[in-house]
Amino acid sequence: MAIFEDELTLENPGETGTWGQDETVRAAVTLAVAVGLASGFLGMESFCAARGLFYPAALPWDARIPLEPSWIWIYLLYYPLCLSAGFFPELFQKARVFWPIMAGFLSQFAVAGVIFYFFPTRIIHPPVLGAGLSAEALRGLYAIDSGHCLFPSLHVANTVFVSLVSTRMLAKRWSALFFIVTAFIAASTVLVKQHFLVDIPSGAFLGALAYWLVTKPNLECPEPQGAIRRGF
Repeated sequence: MAIFEDELTLENPGETGTWGQDETVRAAVTLAVAVGLASGFLGMESFCAARGLFYPAALPWDARIPLEPSWIWIYLLYYPLCLSAGFFPELFQKARVFWPIMAGFLSQFAVAGVIFYFFPTRIIHPPVLGAGLSAEALRGLYAIDSGHCLFPSLHVANTVFVSLVSTRMLAKRWSALFFIVTAFIAASTVLVKQHFLVDIPSGAFLGALAYWLVTKPNLECPEPQGAIRRGF
């Protein structure tokens, strides 16, 4: 059984091949964009913290959700899940696949940045009691993350986006696994007190919107002549 839902063997040297100059450039672009987005988010957090203006975003149910330091490890799965998109088939080999996905990521951060500016929110991190690796890791996260720029959750937006992209590039059983992990990551955002409940659906909406409006239409190219399609 093939891992990928559809495998295309194309008789087009411009669309296939091993890693070459173009693919290397795209990998460099990916690294530069990742560093730029991370730096931009941290800069926006510092800017919002300096403004001192925050809108209430907590719901009554948020106070009933306990702090669960052990969920920090699920929360941190965000990073490998997003990075895994770089191993999707043909991502770097084909420009028509690479650029729509890159545009989808950039659009999420652009929209979220505008919302962060006009609707800044903040969460007060609770004290993390006890010892252990999970508690230490959560305290370390709190020391890095100031608790600003919450709505919408980019943790949720990005993972929902990657999961939707996986439905086009991976077999169904693998894309289903992406959605399951995404659901756990979404739950972890409130269990480690990094987000409010309202941040989850707003983040999911943002990720889905970026996929459906920016990425998916540009991935729907006619199948080239000579393509051999195989199921899994």
